[in-house]
Amino acid sequence: MIETIRAYAKTNLHLQVLQRRPDGLHEIISLMQVLTSLWDEIEIESGLSDSPSIEVKGIASPNSITKAFDAWSRAYGIKLSVKVKVTKLIPSPSGLGGPSSDAAALLLHLDRGYSHDSLQALISLGFSVGCDVPFFVSGAQAAIVQGAGESIMPIRPRRLRGRLLFPPWTKTSTRQAYERLDSLDRHKVLPVSEILNAYYSLEPEAWPFFNDFSLLYPMEDLKSKNAFLNGSGPSLLLLDKSLDLV
Repeated sequence: MIETIRAYAKTNLHLQVLQRRPDGLHEIISLMQVLTSLWDEIEIESGLSDSPSIEVKGIASPNSITKAFDAWSRAYGIKLSVKVKVTKLIPSPSGLGGPSSDAAALLLHLDRGYSHDSLQALISLGFSVGCDVPFFVSGAQAAIVQGAGESIMPIRPRRLRGRLLFPPWTKTSTRQAYERLDSLDRHKVLPVSEILNAYYSLEPEAWPFFNDFSLLYPMEDLKSKNAFLNGSGPSLLLLDKSLDLV
């Protein structure tokens, strides 16, 4: 089976970090949206084999794609030989979800060709690979994401215009970023109903959204209410009606 897939980037228009769970992960409430103007191209060739194997070109190992393949192989016991070529266009690390989107692309390919399981089963498997993988597996163009990333509520996306910014800020690991947030006073929780109402009824400059990880960066230097930190950073989405669709 041969397939070429666009693994799209994402943005977090809203991301609040809640309590740490017993499993060490943090609960979140996030409004995530796919950015259809930016993607990694994933070329996959797969077939049945005597033993499972995967070769990935274009990105260093270990990586999210090999992790996804290993998780899928353990879950279904189907032996495949897989070759993957990645044309990397989404910067990493950036908070744009490139590795998670790449992993989701492989899981979707394997499920279409071989395992044919339910979407919820694939979302659960994706969560074992990474917390952002379920969003990409779901196929939603926009969603309210809760739990630690495994709960996806698809919503109708708004058309966004803007551009990406890459400030020269130092990126810490996502784990370190969460640990730093645990020691800070964070924003008041914004209920999902208010998030949805604002998303559909207000212009972006009036959105009450925030990203708790912005507390770790000098966001005040931007002097713009339309700059949204992507994930745990350090890239930003700057919304501007005069620019192209993102």
